[in-house]
Amino acid sequence: MSKVWDRRPFEYDEINVMEAKREKWKALYEFDTPVVHIDATEENNHSFETTAAARKLMHRFSAHELESTMDETMKAT
Repeated sequence: MSKVWDRRPFEYDEINVMEAKREKWKALYEFDTPVVHIDATEENNHSFETTAAARKLMHRFSAHELESTMDETMKAT
């Protein structure tokens, strides 16, 4: 992720899906962690707001895969 950040900065928030008040994120990703949830939304203070354009990358991925997924997400919005 840091390689991509160097070329095109993005907002990054880390969410522990096992914390209290994160039930919706837990229901979505409990068995997929670690996961990168990519969405083209405004900052939402960790609330459960996502769009149909959201994509995810799980476990291992390359910088190219991250950038491609970011591009797909932006095109879908």
